[in-house]
Amino acid sequence: MDILTELNLAMAYIEEHIADGLALDDVSRGTSYSPYHFGRLFYYVADMPLSEYIRRRKRFRGFGRR
Repeated sequence: MDILTELNLAMAYIEEHIADGLALDDVSRGTSYSPYHFGRLFYYVADMPLSEYIRRRKRFRGFGRR
């Protein structure tokens, strides 16, 4: 599986489990990368740490529920 496919699968996992208190270990489990390497790869592509991305997604989703 190529990098972009794995990142897309990880993003889908995040969206499905956003309310579950995700951690880097949880998300990286669905890829062929260690948590360390997945975190670095995610930062390189998204220009932010995974934890920041999850925080922003939660905040964005919260705006739609008002």
